[in-house]
Amino acid sequence: MRNIKLILPVALVALAILCASCSQSPSPAASAIPPSPPSLPESLDSYTLMGGEPEKWEEQNPFDEQGIVQADYGKDIGIQYNPVTIAQYALANYEKYMSTRENKYKTTFLTQVEYLRNNFDVIDEDMVGFPYHIPMPKYGLEPVWYSGMAQGQVISVLARAYLLTQDETILPFIKKVNNFMLYPVAEGGTLAYTPEENVWIEEYPSKEPSLVLNGFVFSILGLYDYTQLFPEDGEVYQMYCDCLESLKESLKYYDTGSWLKYCRSHDSLVKTGYMEFQVKQMKQLFAISKDRYFDSIATKWGSYLQGEEGNCIVTNGWYHVPAKPKNLAEWSNIADWDSTATSEGHGVEVLFDNDQNTYFVSKESDLSDTNPHYIYLELKGEVVADSLVLTLYKKRLFPEVLDILYRFKHNPEWLKLDAVSVKSGDGMHIAYKFDEVPISELKLVCRKTAREEQLILSEVALTGEEIELIGYGVHYSDIFQIDSPYFEARLKVRDIDEDKIFMLYKYAGEIEELNTKEEWEFETINPLEENSTATQGKYYQFKIIFKNETTNSGLTDFEVIPRK
Repeated sequence: MRNIKLILPVALVALAILCASCSQSPSPAASAIPPSPPSLPESLDSYTLMGGEPEKWEEQNPFDEQGIVQADYGKDIGIQYNPVTIAQYALANYEKYMSTRENKYKTTFLTQVEYLRNNFDVIDEDMVGFPYHIPMPKYGLEPVWYSGMAQGQVISVLARAYLLTQDETILPFIKKVNNFMLYPVAEGGTLAYTPEENVWIEEYPSKEPSLVLNGFVFSILGLYDYTQLFPEDGEVYQMYCDCLESLKESLKYYDTGSWLKYCRSHDSLVKTGYMEFQVKQMKQLFAISKDRYFDSIATKWGSYLQGEEGNCIVTNGWYHVPAKPKNLAEWSNIADWDSTATSEGHGVEVLFDNDQNTYFVSKESDLSDTNPHYIYLELKGEVVADSLVLTLYKKRLFPEVLDILYRFKHNPEWLKLDAVSVKSGDGMHIAYKFDEVPISELKLVCRKTAREEQLILSEVALTGEEIELIGYGVHYSDIFQIDSPYFEARLKVRDIDEDKIFMLYKYAGEIEELNTKEEWEFETINPLEENSTATQGKYYQFKIIFKNETTNSGLTDFEVIPRK
């Protein structure tokens, strides 16, 4: 650790000043505060990971002799210790340990924790920071500088380390990390303000606020974890609520109508991987805050990723899933198999030949609830999986009622997977998504199919790759000409809660311009209740987004009504 000598006031006084000044700002945070802070948990929410499984980190990153992950910045800077990289790798191992209970992941997690607890700068007796020793010219930063994203993610790591080890010495250290994260950028910390005078924790504490979106969300997650450990700290809880409100008021400045900006100081758009991840961040914010605004934003941004490929009718909800995930149950990994009697040349082995023109088919057309058809697979080694993808021979020949049973080592009982199923955009693949589990034996038991009284499948893939099941469908309307000063857009459906569906719109003066316009307006319309929108162009198109739960509800009528 290093001792950094700064002339700073006592951190607790500074924190009180910060919270007081925030309460005087225009931020409407007070309305977001529940009656009381949360109680001390036995565990923390699952963390949204940015870099994938630990094994992926180990393939792509260098490590030192102690097993600490590093970052390679190329020949000019070389290999460096990066606090965010270390924290994210630690979190990946923690999540893997919690799902598998394999001690190797716990050991790796605690190794990264030990490094973080011994490599920091002492700002003063109440604050510590995790330094960056690399320049960041895009944001005008020279070594040494500190990142609010790093501080927030380290808090999340340390909070989980405390719950795992019950080491009381971690708690005061977490407070010191948090104190510095909430110290002003002007004084060397990472707390800044937006142009709208709302609080913001800076990933890159530049002289002119850069306001990076994903970094701020990571800091909010760190604040949330802090409030779980220290529910009595009302000032930090107030800051957490202020940050949520600041984020809600700021998202419109990142949303282009078809994609996202990385920050507010530059116009660069995020790459696809970042876009996908920020959808997941909004889902996690919804999970911890229970604020449906973030759920709606996740769905809206997800529709940008889906594009025209996701166009669907609500009564026929197709979704996009990968057709060729890495198969953990390849034929070479099958030790034994069995099934309902099959026709010659259409046995279990054809499910693994990567040929969609071949197919498994049960011999007799007698499938029923009392006489299910099945496929049994015993793997040579146990695998950890979270998805099953079935490739169909014909899209109309799909299993309607399918039980997915599994066994793993040291557990002789068959367990039934609680899986969510979706179809791909072309209707030829069904993905079953479930919580990650170890599997050594798998049994598919089909009790009902859509057309034939036989089980007919082309391919089976068991995978541990992350398959993002898109929890919505979209429908694009025709183009409407609107000549009135206002209009109302109404949708009639059966049995839909209003938070399960919403609508975007775009407009232009000419049809040709509208056809080439990709950007949708940030504001949304609730088409299930009375609404009125000022007309800004002559031609309009609407994008109706349906949440997963609405896919069988049925679209009965959509109309645009002129209003004076």
